[in-house]
Amino acid sequence: MATNNSSNQKNQGVAYYNGTGSWSGVDAGTATYVLTSNGTGVAPSFQPSSGGGSSNLVITSVNAAASPYTVLVGDQFLSIDCSGGSVTIRCPNTTTTGRVLYFKDKTGNAFTNNITITTPGGTVTFDGSTSYTMNVNFQVVQVVFDGSNYEVF
Repeated sequence: MATNNSSNQKNQGVAYYNGTGSWSGVDAGTATYVLTSNGTGVAPSFQPSSGGGSSNLVITSVNAAASPYTVLVGDQFLSIDCSGGSVTIRCPNTTTTGRVLYFKDKTGNAFTNNITITTPGGTVTFDGSTSYTMNVNFQVVQVVFDGSNYEVF
């Protein structure tokens, strides 16, 4: 976890996987969050375990067996295990303007087993292309829906 030795600054939005089935982190308000997998492949949202602050980051686990996976209304951060093969993620053709989605190769296998982000029918673009391929190990991609297409950043 990143730390900052300045007494005027706090860790902001830092989350990490602790290797035992849980995600932990802190926010700018110094609240601590713990997220435990519920065994269904979809983890519940971050909940404060102490202190103030709030966060509603929903982490969804996806693997090759679930491919192609269609992004659901509540999905925000897709933690993708492509160690068992390539994975295709289908983003909605329409969604709320400004909606941000995050994609992470959590196992470091995207070079061998690519992660393809597309939409049903490939009609909506990602920076002008009908799909976006993640092919760098441990890569993170963020997209935002601009009202008609996705912009990658």
